[in-house]
Amino acid sequence: MSHTLRNLVPLMLLVMLVTVNGLAQQQNSGSVSQARMASLTTADVEARNPSAVLKTTRTVERDQQQTDAFTAAEIAWNARYRAALARVRELERRADQAELAAARARNAYFDLNQPRDPQQKNQLNAEYSDQMALSKQLRAEAERAFVELNALLEEARREGFLLRTYALYRSNGQPDPESFRERLLELRQDLRDAEARAAVMDLRARRAQTNLRVNACAGITDINFGRFNCSDIYYVNRQRAELQTTQEELTAARARMEAVKKQIAELIEQGLDAGLPPGLFR
Repeated sequence: MSHTLRNLVPLMLLVMLVTVNGLAQQQNSGSVSQARMASLTTADVEARNPSAVLKTTRTVERDQQQTDAFTAAEIAWNARYRAALARVRELERRADQAELAAARARNAYFDLNQPRDPQQKNQLNAEYSDQMALSKQLRAEAERAFVELNALLEEARREGFLLRTYALYRSNGQPDPESFRERLLELRQDLRDAEARAAVMDLRARRAQTNLRVNACAGITDINFGRFNCSDIYYVNRQRAELQTTQEELTAARARMEAVKKQIAELIEQGLDAGLPPGLFR
């Protein structure tokens, strides 16, 4: 009996060591998975640049053929992700355009160089209100679309999907004109969006500055066609906070513009050096 127990002790120790080792490996693999998942969610998402959260991408050639189930699922996810991202950007683009249209109506309303009769002023007032309401509606839709986009990012983390990008060069070292052109068009759209965002932030900053300099201390009509009391310290503090936030977003939009311009210049230079025709980049 004692001899049997002596034989079982080493066996039990071996089983315990194997179990502990297996748990340690699971914990290590779990931490690696969590680290990779964390890279998919960054402040870039909140900055409305969701594609930047996918730090690791799967670069493939356009003619690369893979038919395994994971690749097929990843390709399908990429299609849904790009469609969702395009919807978010389109809604925000339209919201910016509506806000800029409202600003034009407001400027025309107060343009002293071109007096307006009461009917024209009423029309401009209505246009201002309609465009601001449209902008608010579109931004609400963009927020809902952004929730859907985040759900797709969660799916990518869960399934291990990566954003697939087309290689600018083929496996034989030759440049892929279609990939160069597609990338150029994407960057140019990014630049237009950044310019529109900067214009909107500039308008908001000017409005907040005007409210602080004049309206909050004089009680005159605000650009939103409302009146405020000079002693309303809450309104003043709110305008100061809005001004600071808007100026930060304006700085970020301008920095984005410069970054995209640099990317465009580098892409064109890279394509020309590779022997692609200049007409491809017009």
